[in-house]
Amino acid sequence: MLEGSYTFGGHHFWEDVFFYQKWRIQRNYVNKKCRLLDNWDICRKEGTFEECRKAFVEFIEAFEIPKQK
Repeated sequence: MLEGSYTFGGHHFWEDVFFYQKWRIQRNYVNKKCRLLDNWDICRKEGTFEECRKAFVEFIEAFEIPKQK
């Protein structure tokens, strides 16, 4: 779960659909797949929005990400 891959940008094909404490879920314009990026732009999960959201909830607990103010 803690493995990840660098995204090398890709801003032209992705849109943010969720943002929290510099973590975000992006959706690809072409194939509609989603990815979860951490605060270093490392891809932590790819799949559906729901799969990425569930992975994010697990990372909140594992990394003790503070609540947004």
